[in-house]
Amino acid sequence: GGTVGITVGSRGIQNILTIRDGVIAAVRGQGAEPVLLAAMGSHGGGTEDGQKDVLDSLGITEERLGAKIVTCARGREIGVTDKGWRAYMLESAFGVDAILPVNRVKKHTSLTGAIESGLAKMLVVGLGGPPGAEQFHAVGEADVLSPLLVDVSRVILEKMPVIGGLAIVENAYEETARIAAFAPKDMIEREMELLEWSK
Repeated sequence: GGTVGITVGSRGIQNILTIRDGVIAAVRGQGAEPVLLAAMGSHGGGTEDGQKDVLDSLGITEERLGAKIVTCARGREIGVTDKGWRAYMLESAFGVDAILPVNRVKKHTSLTGAIESGLAKMLVVGLGGPPGAEQFHAVGEADVLSPLLVDVSRVILEKMPVIGGLAIVENAYEETARIAAFAPKDMIEREMELLEWSK
């Protein structure tokens, strides 16, 4: 009877529409209503129109997927880590009963660490919206970015109704190699393991 916000917006993921079809069907199979949350940080110029343009270019449309898409460019602060990093969340995330991040886990182009590009980044930067992306990109030291993702995602997992996460890994030919579902309590550690596997 509730709504589940499924994140959308990552670019270049193979088979993403087929994977989204499966996620949407699984959510409906549990008696919930899927809602697609644009979660792309500052991509699309950090505007709702820009987000829609990016999603349209990826083929992620309400007509194709049969689920409502919600764009949003306004974020609010929901907490602060021990190191002073702020956790932000898009206003749209407060309009659903549960959140399910979906993203590809892979090596990031500009940072190295236990967590790079994946579910934590989707929570911190994607659902963090323009303020989350601004904080992330303002950190100059590459070796600080991975701990930032870990610490801020822990705040988000504590404060927001994240019910799990779906991680996608591609092989060297950019083909879908593995899809894994994580419970919230295991998400960060399991993503670390999956990143090592992907490398």
